[in-house]
Amino acid sequence: MNRILVKKTGWASIGRIVARMEDRFKEGDLQVRRCRVPGMLRRNRTINRNDVMIRFGCSDNGILVHPNALTYQQSAAIELAKNKLQARIKMRELGVPVPNLIEPNIDERGRLIPGWASLIPDVQAVARPMHHQAGNHFIVLKGLNDICSFIDATARDIRNWYISEVFDKNIEYRVHCAHGKILMCQNKGYDGATGDLRANQAVTQGDWVTVGFTDYRCWWAKPALKAVAALGLDYGAVDVMVKQRRGEDRSVAICEVNTAPSVEGEYWETRYAKYFQWLFSSPTRREHWNFDQFTAGTSLAWKDGQFV
Repeated sequence: MNRILVKKTGWASIGRIVARMEDRFKEGDLQVRRCRVPGMLRRNRTINRNDVMIRFGCSDNGILVHPNALTYQQSAAIELAKNKLQARIKMRELGVPVPNLIEPNIDERGRLIPGWASLIPDVQAVARPMHHQAGNHFIVLKGLNDICSFIDATARDIRNWYISEVFDKNIEYRVHCAHGKILMCQNKGYDGATGDLRANQAVTQGDWVTVGFTDYRCWWAKPALKAVAALGLDYGAVDVMVKQRRGEDRSVAICEVNTAPSVEGEYWETRYAKYFQWLFSSPTRREHWNFDQFTAGTSLAWKDGQFV
C-alpha cells in the first residue's frame, strides 16, 4: 500500500499531483490522508511492512509504522524545517549560507540582559515568528531604532521570534529539490507596474516563471540542495535569494525550506508525480544523488529518463 500523509495547507497541491500520476499507482493502491493536527488520523493508522509512505508537510507521530516500511520525509526533519529560526541555525552550522541573524542577549528565563542594545547592528532587518507560512507575519525594521523598539516591545515573547538582516537580493528562486537533484526551479519574477522584485510572492499572488535546467548554475543551485540535506529532508522547495551584479559580484542566501509547497500547473504537477511514482515503485529505499560530484548546473537537474 502506498500512502501520502498531507497537512491541511498542502491538500490542494497533493490532489493535483495525484491526478497526474499513472493509473497503476492510483487504482486501489494509493491512500491520501489529511493530517490537521497531531493525532487527527483515526483510520488506517498503521503503516505495514510493505507500505511506502510519503509525508507532505505532515509530521504527525500518532501513527504505528512498521520498522520495515519505507518512510520518506521523517517527522523530526519536517518539524525542524517548520521552525524557521532553528532551521537557519542548523543550516548555518553546516555551512549553508543564510542571512545574518540578529540575536539579542537573553538569560535562561528569556529576559533581555542589560546592555543588549549596544550589540545590535544598525541595519535594515526583518522580524518573523519562528513558525509561519504563506508569507504572513513579515515585519520590516528600517534600522537600529526600529530593531531595538521591536525587541523591547516583544521582550516577553522574543524567543518565539527571529530577526535577520535584509539580504539585498535582485533575484529570488524557488528550487524544488528531491533526493539530491532539482525537480524544477521557479523565478519569483518582477512586479509589472513598478519593475521591482516582488517582496512577498504569497501575498501578491504573482506568477512564478519556470527556469529551464540549461539556466541552472551551481553557485546558487548547490546551496539549495545543501539546505535540504542539512535539515535531513528527502525533498523540499527552497527559497533562494540571489544578489548578482556585473561580472563576478554575486552572493546567495537561503531564506527557508518548504515541506508542503504550493504546486500548480501541468509541468510542475507532473514533475512531482513522476518523483512520487519513483519512490513508490521501489521495494527498497531510494538513495540520494551525490550532488557534489557535479560541476555543471545542467547535471543537477532530474531528467525524465532518470525516474526509473
